[in-house]
Amino acid sequence: MGRLLGVELARLRWRRAVRVLVAAAFVIPLFVFGGTAWSTRPVSEAEIAEATAQAEQEAQQPYVQESIEMCLEDPEMYFGPGFETEDPEQECIDANTPRDEWYLQRSPLDVPSVVNDLGTAIPVILAVLMLLAAATYVGADWASGSMSNQLLFEPRRGRVWAAKALVLAIVGAVVGLVVQTLFWVGVRGLAASRDIAVPGQTWDLVPGIVLRGTLIVVGAALLGYSLTMLFRSTVVTLGILFGVAVASTIIIAALPLGGDNERYMLHTNVGAVVQDGVDYYSSESYTCTYEDGVESCDGQRRLSLAGGASYLALILLLPGFAGLATFRRRDVP
Repeated sequence: MGRLLGVELARLRWRRAVRVLVAAAFVIPLFVFGGTAWSTRPVSEAEIAEATAQAEQEAQQPYVQESIEMCLEDPEMYFGPGFETEDPEQECIDANTPRDEWYLQRSPLDVPSVVNDLGTAIPVILAVLMLLAAATYVGADWASGSMSNQLLFEPRRGRVWAAKALVLAIVGAVVGLVVQTLFWVGVRGLAASRDIAVPGQTWDLVPGIVLRGTLIVVGAALLGYSLTMLFRSTVVTLGILFGVAVASTIIIAALPLGGDNERYMLHTNVGAVVQDGVDYYSSESYTCTYEDGVESCDGQRRLSLAGGASYLALILLLPGFAGLATFRRRDVP
């Protein structure tokens, strides 16, 4: 088995399309990191001065004073029912007078938001690329007819199937771990270089996100492999995946699932796995409460890690078993 793994790894390494996709798995997150760093860069003194001038100029406009007067006449319209304050005039002035920060075009680096958003986005990007790499890798064997030649040297089809799957899993795991680790090391260094204090519990979340994100990447590579072994065509696999990606959300949203439709959408379950649980909207859980005359409504439900993992495991295992079964029984041209 070890020799067979070495052969498959060498074949994977020499596949040009796979090398391009693996390189993209490093380059695209690098661009994401660069974009994050640039869009959250500190505001310069010149930009602050320009924002101050804009705020002062806008504060002279007639509509500002009109808004302040309307606020004084009906504060609850601006601040909500039950609003009380010792100085309503100052509150109305503060709420309606333009301030410098209104005219600054970017916000500082918010590491908890980056962990929440890009913690899921980065492994999804890697998963798509590794899925394409897996489909291209095995699809070329079927397109060229080399699969039959491989079976002449190793007629035990189960071993061949397992060796290819294991090699893809190893490459997916290495890419997922390395790229995500480099990304978060960069984010941590960026925060330190800007003297941004980040709660320790935020960084404590990152190792789990990296490990679970790596599982998503490995699963995507195996899914692309299984589908291509089942249909014996890269084009068919990519067509099916594209159709599912485009249509699945629309179809699930239209199904009579009692308002709990978002729970069955792919992105919700991926987020639940990577983030160790995720909140999603459910009309079944939509309730409103009243406290001190203020209405508060919430329609959130929690999807656990186990719930998301079971959903994704089902998506992976069905084509996996089908692909292995057809490979072992169907004739190989």
